[in-house]
Amino acid sequence: MAQVKNIEDSAVLIGKFEEVEGMMTNTAAASFMAIFLELRRRGITGHWVETGVYKGKSATLLCGSAADDEDVLLIDVGYHDTWDHLNLLHRSIIPIVSESERVEQSFPSLTNYFGKVMVFHSDGSHFFDNVYSDMALANKLLAEDGILILDDFWNQYYPQVQAAAYHYLASFPGQFSLFLTGANKAMLCRPSCHPAFINFVLTNFIAEMDKLQHPVVVAKTDIHPLFDALAFKQKLPDEEGSFFGLNIYSHFYQPR
Repeated sequence: MAQVKNIEDSAVLIGKFEEVEGMMTNTAAASFMAIFLELRRRGITGHWVETGVYKGKSATLLCGSAADDEDVLLIDVGYHDTWDHLNLLHRSIIPIVSESERVEQSFPSLTNYFGKVMVFHSDGSHFFDNVYSDMALANKLLAEDGILILDDFWNQYYPQVQAAAYHYLASFPGQFSLFLTGANKAMLCRPSCHPAFINFVLTNFIAEMDKLQHPVVVAKTDIHPLFDALAFKQKLPDEEGSFFGLNIYSHFYQPR
């Protein structure tokens, strides 16, 4: 499969995603594709990393979106025979059998990717230390215009994901900024790119999700110098409007 270039390609890839066993929702998958397309529109390139691959459901989206000259590093404690479908999507997949906390020791060549990764999806054990160490690893790997995605953010069964994320952000200000969260995912970028990603969500994200047939409502109910992030949820059939509380919070929805 060639690299995803438009909404139509994205819809086809989401169809392949649906065929793989796993718990990630279609709304989350659509949000990935909307953001990946935005990265391409901005001319951003780079490698891809996922920790905690399991049967390769979310990895389907990464492998199907990567260009031929971009590597996809899949880090997991074991290689699953269900990954064969990923090889049909991308020809440059590097499987790394390791705990993500120890991957630098297990795979010394990882240093070749420092500062060259476009997307890092953290989907490992979800232990506090695992999330924290994945964020530290992502800081080394991500390019200035790359994004970090944390899985099971807001999932009530994994409150430590949020705790670890906020603790890391407070401990290392200036490394990452949260710009969007929803569908049990958190999307973070470098602070220098934060306004651009916020503006994307405010101006294009809703329309892209509509085109992918996964309409959402975006919420922004506060703004603070230390925290400026948007949230989204699946739009219900009886809901009107695409911005929560627009009559009250309209000043928060202004472009940055």
